[in-house]
Amino acid sequence: MDHKKKIFKPAYLVVLLLTMISYQIICERSIYPNVPFRMKIQDSILSNVMDPPYQYRIMEPVLGYSMQRVLSRFAHNPLKLHTFSYQIIMFFCLLGIYSQFYSFLKKFFSDQACVTGLLFLAVVIPLGISSFWQDGDYYTLFFYLVGLNLIFSNKDITCLL
Repeated sequence: MDHKKKIFKPAYLVVLLLTMISYQIICERSIYPNVPFRMKIQDSILSNVMDPPYQYRIMEPVLGYSMQRVLSRFAHNPLKLHTFSYQIIMFFCLLGIYSQFYSFLKKFFSDQACVTGLLFLAVVIPLGISSFWQDGDYYTLFFYLVGLNLIFSNKDITCLL
């Protein structure tokens, strides 16, 4: 049996475990506290009355509002709806971050070194929490990692030229 064709690798379990740990820490420190104030910030950004620089950071509230619209068929409490929407988005964002970071590291290092890199990232991510409205920073990190993977896979704009 060729080991390179394995579908499941232990590193994927590490990715999922680190995602769940980071998700729990971020939810407790960033999403759960001050939900009414988070809702007020989201509404201010979406109605274009928020002061700079937050008035330009629309990805987070647009994603949150969109998820709330989808979930509004199942829940009617606005506080729970807001919280659950951002929890879902944060889980998949963190899963994407760890998956993309593992893919990036895998281009250069062994599985053991990649897992070590994932552990270092898992230590750094909770240290970056400085407020309860910074989920957008994790979305940015995800897109940076997608970009790095595309660049190092030669799937950027230069491959079209």
